[in-house]
Amino acid sequence: MQTSAAGVRLTADIRFYRASGIGTYLRNLLPGLLAALANSRPASAPPLRVTLLITEDDRPAIVDALADFTAANGPDALELIVPQSRPLSLSEQRELPQLLPTDTDVLWIPHLNIPVRFRGRSRNSAAPAQLVVTLHDLEMRHLRGGWRKLAVYLYARLIFPVIRRRARALLCDSAFTHSEWLRFYGPARPAQILTTIPLGVEPAFFHAKRGAADRFTPRPYLLYVGNVKPHKNLRRLIEAFLLAQDRLGDLDLVIAGKMDGLRSADRQIPALVERGGDRIRLTGRVSQAELEALYAGAELFVFPSLYEGFGLPPIEAMAASTPVAAANIPVVREACQSAAEYFNPRDPADIGRALVAVTTNPDRSRELREAGRKRAAEMNWQRCIDET
Repeated sequence: MQTSAAGVRLTADIRFYRASGIGTYLRNLLPGLLAALANSRPASAPPLRVTLLITEDDRPAIVDALADFTAANGPDALELIVPQSRPLSLSEQRELPQLLPTDTDVLWIPHLNIPVRFRGRSRNSAAPAQLVVTLHDLEMRHLRGGWRKLAVYLYARLIFPVIRRRARALLCDSAFTHSEWLRFYGPARPAQILTTIPLGVEPAFFHAKRGAADRFTPRPYLLYVGNVKPHKNLRRLIEAFLLAQDRLGDLDLVIAGKMDGLRSADRQIPALVERGGDRIRLTGRVSQAELEALYAGAELFVFPSLYEGFGLPPIEAMAASTPVAAANIPVVREACQSAAEYFNPRDPADIGRALVAVTTNPDRSRELREAGRKRAAEMNWQRCIDET
């Protein structure tokens, strides 16, 4: 890329900064990535300038996370912009082209909501801004049923071909997502980068202690972490727990994560939870410290998803030395390899079998704890930063 005294501008949309999934990716990647980009530039090179699209609620956390970057590169190196439109909305397609800096050299969208009409024009060349998109999954392409799902599905079907035409680089979280992209949209175009960059696990999970988890239930527990979208398959997990309850002794099921406010939530969940009485505990959104404690205190972590782009929660549980039972689907096998007890995610009876097989067999539980810890140690965010 040619440069001038104006410097090089990276613009990124990080409005999912505090979300689960994409938020975990952004929080762990962004500070190290910006530091690495700035440090890799020769002393004689023009400065790196960064513009971030954020939400106002996220501003304090982002300013704090990037304090070292601004201290090292000066306050003018970072610009924060707050759009009024919501991500994945038609209104953002009207607003963002007017809001984004026109001298952007690289536009990084860590989701699929690219501003279709924005081109940008670098001060350093006649070329338009180069678009980089992180592909976490292609789940939205598979959605059906209900007008909200249909709207998102149609949005995805329209936007993915545009991403294929426009993106200079496509960064996939997993080989599975990479293969999904190839299945639907074919190989990369000439001069286009299509690559797989696995995620990492935060070091804090390796040192997690039960501690704060005691307030959620007085009994031993199985743990699920995630939201209640249908593809997360929480409904069948609860059905499996109810079927196997007599064989699980005094184990509770603790469900940690956002339970309300999701437009695509599984509406059957509340009624199923009520059937479990006080044996099914809902935590709602938890802090990072509480999440670490919940992982560390669980007798078993259960990951029943029907579809994922990577599958980070089971790796976090493994880092906390918790055995994992997981859905037997390709992307989860890619993430967990031989360090999990697998089950058919569409069969509550088989999910129940896996729960009982681990929690009633100390040798199997110990085997999974040891294998999981080793697997988690292979995943690190610094490698993700370097490859990105």
